[in-house]
Amino acid sequence: MKKIWKKAAAALTLGTALAVLALGAAVIPGPLRNFMNEPIGKMVSGLLSARADLIWEPEDPFYMEKSWEEDKRDEFVHLDRNYFVNQEQGYLYVVDDPENQNITDALENGTLVYISFTYLDGEGTDWGVIQYQRTSDGDVTPNYGNPGEDEPEVRTGWIRMEDVSLVYDSKAFMQEYAGELELASGQENVSLEKGEEVQCWTYPGSGSISGTIPNVDDKFHVDYLYTDQDGREWGHIVYYYGVRDVWVCLTDPAATNLPVHAGKTDELLPLKTPPEKLPATMAEALGKEGPASGLSIWLTVLGLVALSVGASGGIIWYFHLHKPRP
Repeated sequence: MKKIWKKAAAALTLGTALAVLALGAAVIPGPLRNFMNEPIGKMVSGLLSARADLIWEPEDPFYMEKSWEEDKRDEFVHLDRNYFVNQEQGYLYVVDDPENQNITDALENGTLVYISFTYLDGEGTDWGVIQYQRTSDGDVTPNYGNPGEDEPEVRTGWIRMEDVSLVYDSKAFMQEYAGELELASGQENVSLEKGEEVQCWTYPGSGSISGTIPNVDDKFHVDYLYTDQDGREWGHIVYYYGVRDVWVCLTDPAATNLPVHAGKTDELLPLKTPPEKLPATMAEALGKEGPASGLSIWLTVLGLVALSVGASGGIIWYFHLHKPRP
Protein backbone atom coordinates (compact mmCIF):
# COMPACT_ATOMS: atom_id res chain seq x y z
CA MET A 1 0.00 0.00 0.00
CA LYS A 2 2.87 2.37 0.82
CA LYS A 3 4.23 1.91 -2.70
CA ILE A 4 0.89 2.95 -4.17
CA TRP A 5 0.88 6.13 -2.06
CA LYS A 6 4.43 6.89 -3.17
CA LYS A 7 3.40 6.46 -6.78
CA ALA A 8 0.35 8.67 -6.20
CA ALA A 9 2.59 11.35 -4.74
CA ALA A 10 4.90 11.02 -7.72
CA ALA A 11 1.91 11.38 -10.06
CA LEU A 12 0.72 14.48 -8.24
CA THR A 13 4.21 15.95 -8.40
CA LEU A 14 4.41 15.20 -12.10
CA GLY A 15 1.00 16.78 -12.72
CA THR A 16 1.94 19.88 -10.74
CA ALA A 17 5.24 20.22 -12.61
CA LEU A 18 3.50 19.98 -15.97
CA ALA A 19 0.91 22.53 -14.84
CA VAL A 20 3.64 24.95 -13.78
CA LEU A 21 5.41 24.51 -17.10
CA ALA A 22 2.19 25.05 -19.02
CA LEU A 23 1.32 28.12 -17.01
CA GLY A 24 4.83 29.47 -17.46
CA ALA A 25 4.64 28.95 -21.22
CA ALA A 26 1.36 30.83 -21.27
CA VAL A 27 2.28 33.86 -19.19
CA ILE A 28 6.08 34.24 -19.28
CA PRO A 29 6.31 36.48 -22.42
CA GLY A 30 4.76 39.46 -20.64
CA PRO A 31 6.69 39.31 -17.33
CA LEU A 32 9.88 38.35 -19.11
CA ARG A 33 9.49 41.33 -21.41
CA ASN A 34 8.90 43.58 -18.40
CA PHE A 35 11.96 42.12 -16.65
CA MET A 36 14.12 42.74 -19.70
CA ASN A 37 12.83 46.30 -19.91
CA GLU A 38 13.17 46.98 -16.18
CA PRO A 39 16.39 49.06 -16.39
CA ILE A 40 14.93 51.14 -19.22
CA GLY A 41 11.60 51.32 -17.41
CA LYS A 42 13.25 52.71 -14.29
CA MET A 43 15.09 55.27 -16.35
CA VAL A 44 11.91 56.34 -18.15
CA SER A 45 9.99 56.43 -14.86
CA GLY A 46 12.64 58.68 -13.38
CA LEU A 47 12.51 60.89 -16.44
CA LEU A 48 8.73 61.14 -16.13
CA SER A 49 9.05 62.21 -12.50
CA ALA A 50 11.82 64.71 -13.17
CA ARG A 51 10.16 66.25 -16.20
CA ALA A 52 6.47 65.81 -15.41
CA ASP A 53 5.83 69.43 -16.35
CA LEU A 54 7.26 68.86 -19.83
CA ILE A 55 5.67 65.58 -20.86
CA TRP A 56 2.22 65.57 -22.36
CA GLU A 57 0.18 62.41 -21.84
CA PRO A 58 -2.73 61.19 -24.00
CA GLU A 59 -6.21 60.71 -22.55
CA ASP A 60 -6.30 57.15 -23.80
CA PRO A 61 -8.12 54.59 -21.58
CA PHE A 62 -5.55 51.82 -22.11
CA TYR A 63 -2.60 54.13 -21.42
CA MET A 64 -4.25 55.77 -18.39
CA GLU A 65 -5.24 52.42 -16.85
CA LYS A 66 -1.82 50.84 -17.32
CA SER A 67 0.19 53.93 -16.44
CA TRP A 68 -1.77 55.33 -13.51
CA GLU A 69 -4.18 52.73 -12.12
CA GLU A 70 -1.82 49.75 -12.46
CA ASP A 71 1.39 51.80 -12.07
CA LYS A 72 3.00 50.13 -15.08
CA ARG A 73 4.65 53.14 -16.73
CA ASP A 74 7.69 50.99 -17.46
CA GLU A 75 5.68 49.21 -20.16
CA PHE A 76 5.55 52.42 -22.22
CA VAL A 77 8.36 54.23 -24.03
CA HIS A 78 8.12 58.01 -24.33
CA LEU A 79 8.53 58.88 -28.02
CA ASP A 80 7.20 62.42 -28.62
CA ARG A 81 7.59 62.50 -32.42
CA ASN A 82 5.51 63.15 -35.53
CA TYR A 83 4.88 60.58 -38.25
CA PHE A 84 2.83 60.24 -41.40
CA VAL A 85 0.81 57.19 -42.35
CA ASN A 86 2.71 55.22 -44.98
CA GLN A 87 1.32 51.71 -45.36
CA GLU A 88 1.64 49.49 -48.44
CA GLN A 89 -2.10 48.94 -48.71
CA GLY A 90 -2.66 52.73 -48.80
CA TYR A 91 -4.07 53.14 -45.28
CA LEU A 92 -3.71 51.76 -41.76
CA TYR A 93 -6.11 50.59 -39.10
CA VAL A 94 -6.54 52.22 -35.68
CA VAL A 95 -7.36 49.87 -32.79
CA ASP A 96 -8.73 50.47 -29.30
CA ASP A 97 -5.64 49.07 -27.59
CA PRO A 98 -2.64 46.82 -28.36
CA GLU A 99 -4.10 43.84 -26.49
CA ASN A 100 -7.73 43.64 -27.70
CA GLN A 101 -6.91 45.10 -31.13
CA ASN A 102 -10.50 45.96 -32.00
CA ILE A 103 -10.47 48.21 -35.08
CA THR A 104 -12.07 51.62 -34.52
CA ASP A 105 -10.92 53.68 -37.51
CA ALA A 106 -8.69 53.79 -40.60
CA LEU A 107 -6.30 56.56 -41.71
CA GLU A 108 -5.12 57.14 -45.28
CA ASN A 109 -1.47 57.45 -46.31
CA GLY A 110 -0.10 60.94 -45.77
CA THR A 111 -2.14 61.58 -42.61
CA LEU A 112 -0.03 63.33 -39.97
CA VAL A 113 -0.07 61.70 -36.53
CA TYR A 114 1.67 62.58 -33.28
CA ILE A 115 2.84 59.55 -31.28
CA SER A 116 3.55 60.30 -27.64
CA PHE A 117 4.19 56.77 -26.31
CA THR A 118 4.79 53.28 -27.69
CA TYR A 119 3.93 49.87 -26.29
CA LEU A 120 5.30 46.43 -27.19
CA ASP A 121 2.66 43.70 -27.18
CA GLY A 122 3.19 40.04 -26.32
CA GLU A 123 3.85 39.12 -29.96
CA GLY A 124 6.63 41.70 -30.36
CA THR A 125 4.62 44.27 -32.33
CA ASP A 126 5.38 47.89 -31.50
CA TRP A 127 2.30 50.14 -31.17
CA GLY A 128 2.04 53.91 -30.91
CA VAL A 129 -0.78 55.82 -29.23
CA ILE A 130 -2.37 58.74 -31.10
CA GLN A 131 -4.88 61.40 -30.09
CA TYR A 132 -6.68 63.14 -32.92
CA GLN A 133 -9.82 64.78 -34.28
CA ARG A 134 -11.74 63.98 -37.45
CA THR A 135 -13.77 66.77 -39.02
CA SER A 136 -17.07 66.33 -40.82
CA ASP A 137 -15.10 66.46 -44.08
CA GLY A 138 -12.99 63.52 -42.95
CA ASP A 139 -9.82 65.52 -42.32
CA VAL A 140 -7.65 64.21 -39.47
CA THR A 141 -5.48 66.42 -37.26
CA PRO A 142 -3.51 65.67 -34.08
CA ASN A 143 -5.04 66.89 -30.82
CA TYR A 144 -3.24 67.74 -27.59
CA GLY A 145 -6.09 68.59 -25.24
CA ASN A 146 -9.82 68.96 -24.76
CA PRO A 147 -11.79 70.29 -27.75
CA GLY A 148 -13.86 73.47 -27.73
CA GLU A 149 -17.65 73.48 -27.85
CA ASP A 150 -17.84 73.57 -31.64
CA GLU A 151 -14.83 71.33 -32.31
CA PRO A 152 -14.96 67.66 -33.36
CA GLU A 153 -14.76 64.86 -30.81
CA VAL A 154 -11.29 63.92 -29.59
CA ARG A 155 -10.37 60.32 -30.34
CA THR A 156 -7.53 58.12 -29.20
CA GLY A 157 -6.24 54.83 -30.54
CA TRP A 158 -3.21 52.70 -31.30
CA ILE A 159 -1.42 52.09 -34.60
CA ARG A 160 1.43 49.81 -35.63
CA MET A 161 4.76 51.60 -35.84
CA GLU A 162 5.64 49.58 -38.93
CA ASP A 163 2.82 51.39 -40.78
CA VAL A 164 4.18 54.94 -40.36
CA SER A 165 7.20 56.96 -41.48
CA LEU A 166 9.03 59.52 -39.37
CA VAL A 167 8.63 63.22 -40.11
CA TYR A 168 12.22 64.46 -40.22
CA ASP A 169 12.79 66.44 -37.00
CA SER A 170 15.39 67.83 -34.62
CA LYS A 171 16.33 64.39 -33.26
CA ALA A 172 16.82 63.05 -36.78
CA PHE A 173 18.88 66.12 -37.68
CA MET A 174 21.14 65.73 -34.64
CA GLN A 175 21.69 62.07 -35.45
CA GLU A 176 22.53 62.78 -39.09
CA TYR A 177 24.88 65.68 -38.32
CA ALA A 178 26.32 64.39 -35.04
CA GLY A 179 29.86 64.79 -36.37
CA GLU A 180 29.30 68.49 -37.15
CA LEU A 181 27.76 69.50 -33.83
CA GLU A 182 29.86 71.35 -31.26
CA LEU A 183 29.26 71.73 -27.56
CA ALA A 184 28.21 75.27 -26.68
CA SER A 185 30.43 77.31 -24.37
CA GLY A 186 27.55 78.77 -22.40
CA GLN A 187 28.41 82.31 -23.48
CA GLU A 188 26.12 82.37 -26.53
CA ASN A 189 23.43 85.04 -26.65
CA VAL A 190 21.04 86.65 -29.10
CA SER A 191 20.65 90.29 -30.02
CA LEU A 192 17.19 91.64 -30.78
CA GLU A 193 16.02 95.00 -32.00
CA LYS A 194 12.97 96.57 -30.36
CA GLY A 195 9.81 94.69 -31.36
CA GLU A 196 11.69 91.63 -32.68
CA GLU A 197 11.18 88.07 -31.49
CA VAL A 198 13.43 85.03 -31.58
CA GLN A 199 12.21 82.54 -34.18
CA CYS A 200 12.23 78.86 -33.14
CA TRP A 201 12.89 76.43 -35.98
CA THR A 202 12.27 72.69 -35.92
CA TYR A 203 15.86 72.20 -37.15
CA PRO A 204 18.41 74.23 -39.19
CA GLY A 205 17.19 74.62 -42.76
CA SER A 206 13.78 73.07 -42.10
CA GLY A 207 11.85 76.10 -43.28
CA SER A 208 9.39 75.43 -40.46
CA ILE A 209 8.94 77.79 -37.49
CA SER A 210 7.40 76.11 -34.45
CA GLY A 211 7.05 79.22 -32.29
CA THR A 212 8.67 82.42 -31.09
CA ILE A 213 10.38 83.78 -27.97
CA PRO A 214 9.47 87.43 -27.31
CA ASN A 215 12.52 88.13 -25.14
CA VAL A 216 15.39 86.29 -23.47
CA ASP A 217 16.97 86.40 -20.01
CA ASP A 218 19.91 84.78 -18.24
CA LYS A 219 18.19 81.37 -18.32
CA PHE A 220 18.44 81.25 -22.09
CA HIS A 221 21.21 78.90 -23.17
CA VAL A 222 21.97 76.37 -25.88
CA ASP A 223 23.67 73.00 -25.57
CA TYR A 224 24.90 72.41 -29.14
CA LEU A 225 26.04 74.61 -32.01
CA TYR A 226 25.83 73.97 -35.74
CA THR A 227 27.16 76.01 -38.65
CA ASP A 228 25.17 75.57 -41.87
CA GLN A 229 26.46 75.59 -45.44
CA ASP A 230 25.87 79.33 -45.69
CA GLY A 231 27.96 80.09 -42.61
CA ARG A 232 25.05 80.79 -40.26
CA GLU A 233 25.45 79.64 -36.67
CA TRP A 234 22.58 77.80 -35.01
CA GLY A 235 21.99 76.90 -31.38
CA HIS A 236 19.88 74.04 -30.03
CA ILE A 237 17.60 74.76 -27.07
CA VAL A 238 16.67 71.85 -24.83
CA TYR A 239 14.12 73.81 -22.79
CA TYR A 240 13.27 77.45 -22.18
CA TYR A 241 10.00 78.52 -20.54
CA GLY A 242 7.87 75.85 -22.21
CA VAL A 243 9.81 75.89 -25.49
CA ARG A 244 11.76 72.68 -26.01
CA ASP A 245 13.88 70.89 -28.58
CA VAL A 246 14.08 73.79 -31.07
CA TRP A 247 16.81 75.57 -32.98
CA VAL A 248 17.60 79.29 -33.06
CA CYS A 249 19.63 80.99 -35.74
CA LEU A 250 22.13 82.86 -33.56
CA THR A 251 23.44 84.76 -36.58
CA ASP A 252 19.98 86.18 -37.39
CA PRO A 253 17.57 85.18 -34.61
CA ALA A 254 14.59 87.25 -35.80
CA ALA A 255 14.73 86.23 -39.47
CA THR A 256 11.62 84.46 -40.74
CA ASN A 257 12.78 83.67 -44.28
CA LEU A 258 15.91 81.55 -44.26
CA PRO A 259 17.15 79.10 -46.92
CA VAL A 260 15.56 75.68 -46.77
CA HIS A 261 17.67 72.53 -46.68
CA ALA A 262 15.06 70.01 -45.59
CA GLY A 263 16.11 66.59 -44.33
CA LYS A 264 15.38 63.32 -46.03
CA THR A 265 12.00 61.67 -45.48
CA ASP A 266 10.56 58.42 -46.77
CA GLU A 267 8.74 58.52 -50.07
CA LEU A 268 4.98 58.57 -49.61
CA LEU A 269 3.32 55.43 -50.90
CA PRO A 270 0.08 55.76 -52.93
CA LEU A 271 -2.97 56.25 -50.76
CA LYS A 272 -6.17 54.26 -51.03
CA THR A 273 -9.60 54.85 -49.55
CA PRO A 274 -10.33 52.40 -46.71
CA PRO A 275 -13.35 50.11 -47.09
CA GLU A 276 -16.65 51.46 -45.77
CA LYS A 277 -17.08 48.40 -43.55
CA LEU A 278 -13.94 47.96 -41.50
CA PRO A 279 -12.78 44.56 -40.19
CA ALA A 280 -13.71 43.95 -36.56
CA THR A 281 -10.20 43.14 -35.37
CA MET A 282 -6.61 43.25 -36.56
CA ALA A 283 -6.60 39.45 -36.58
CA GLU A 284 -9.44 39.54 -39.11
CA ALA A 285 -7.70 42.25 -41.15
CA LEU A 286 -4.45 40.26 -41.24
CA GLY A 287 -6.21 36.96 -41.83
CA LYS A 288 -4.86 35.22 -38.76
CA GLU A 289 -6.00 34.15 -35.33
CA GLY A 290 -5.85 36.81 -32.66
CA PRO A 291 -3.95 36.56 -29.40
CA ALA A 292 -5.26 33.98 -26.96
CA SER A 293 -7.51 35.36 -24.25
CA GLY A 294 -6.80 34.87 -20.54
CA LEU A 295 -9.75 32.45 -20.28
CA SER A 296 -8.50 30.29 -23.13
CA ILE A 297 -5.02 30.18 -21.57
CA TRP A 298 -6.39 29.01 -18.23
CA LEU A 299 -8.62 26.42 -19.90
CA THR A 300 -5.56 25.11 -21.73
CA VAL A 301 -3.59 24.94 -18.49
CA LEU A 302 -6.41 23.13 -16.68
CA GLY A 303 -6.72 20.69 -19.57
CA LEU A 304 -3.01 19.92 -19.42
CA VAL A 305 -3.20 19.42 -15.65
CA ALA A 306 -6.13 17.02 -16.00
CA LEU A 307 -4.36 15.17 -18.80
CA SER A 308 -1.11 14.82 -16.83
CA VAL A 309 -2.85 13.69 -13.62
CA GLY A 310 -5.04 11.25 -15.54
CA ALA A 311 -2.07 9.79 -17.39
CA SER A 312 -0.08 9.48 -14.18
CA GLY A 313 -3.03 7.84 -12.41
CA GLY A 314 -3.43 5.41 -15.28
CA ILE A 315 0.20 4.41 -15.05
CA ILE A 316 -0.09 3.83 -11.30
CA TRP A 317 -3.24 1.77 -11.71
CA TYR A 318 -1.58 -0.31 -14.43
CA PHE A 319 1.40 -1.16 -12.23
CA HIS A 320 -0.93 -1.85 -9.31
CA LEU A 321 -2.88 -4.43 -11.33
CA HIS A 322 0.23 -6.07 -12.75
CA LYS A 323 2.46 -6.01 -9.71
CA PRO A 324 3.85 -9.44 -8.76
CA ARG A 325 1.67 -11.29 -6.28
CA PRO A 326 3.35 -13.08 -3.32
